[in-house]
Amino acid sequence: MIVLAAFKDGWTALRANPALLVAGGFIALGGQLSVIWGIVDSSVAPLVWFGWLLVFPFVVGGFIGMALEAIRESETSLERFVRSGRTHYVRLLLATILYGAVVFGFVVVAMLLSMAGSVVTFVLAMVASTAVPPEVVMVATFVVIIAGVLLAVVAVLALLVAVQFYTAAIVVEDKGVVPSFRRSIGVVRRNLPSVIGFSILWAIALDVFLTPELTLVSALSEYGLTELLAMEPEIGQGVSIALSVVVATVAAAYFYTVYTAYYVRLLPKPADSDDADQPTDADLSPAE
Repeated sequence: MIVLAAFKDGWTALRANPALLVAGGFIALGGQLSVIWGIVDSSVAPLVWFGWLLVFPFVVGGFIGMALEAIRESETSLERFVRSGRTHYVRLLLATILYGAVVFGFVVVAMLLSMAGSVVTFVLAMVASTAVPPEVVMVATFVVIIAGVLLAVVAVLALLVAVQFYTAAIVVEDKGVVPSFRRSIGVVRRNLPSVIGFSILWAIALDVFLTPELTLVSALSEYGLTELLAMEPEIGQGVSIALSVVVATVAAAYFYTVYTAYYVRLLPKPADSDDADQPTDADLSPAE
């Protein structure tokens, strides 16, 4: 099965290339800095997040380039990380901004449509309340509102699944900003059952793996650093953050490698932005 094979590819590549852990550490460190600074000094959190937004495209581009090389050629290096990050930085930055804008706009529209449907349903229910028992009206209104919310959630999730491979399309196939989204949608459309299965398994596995880190972040957010350390005197600030970074590093390295491996397996032939012919949308066929 292609999904399980991608998870195996990720483990094989990571085991043979410890350098991927270093690159994964950059992703983890950026995320941890954003969280820790947001807790310690919320006034600088927006600046930290903005800085990470500018750096993230370079880091993710470099990592996917390394993962691709490790998967296709069995070994890679940090030199590849720098070269791939630099080569694809501008397109990844613009695509990330576009991705955020599209998702935000889609969420707003979905929420507005859901609210509008709820209001219309409520008004119609009030008009019909003279001929229908109030209990029936209330139940029908509640069902319609819940259905509207669920439809909005499903629509947003469908969008996220459809465009999730835009970063891989840019790095692996050297696509442009807009073509990368079209490519991702095409890949998902032609391999929909497999992609849905992969997305669910990837999300569940990542969530389980990061449970310790999320627990620490939740504790820091609820009690604050000083109170938390007072409750657990044997665990110092540095140790707590270091453990969180280690867990996030392994998770980032493994799951981004799996993400890259899965995308490569969806393609009819290997595609590398540096030295391979680029397949077109017409060449893409469903994975077995």
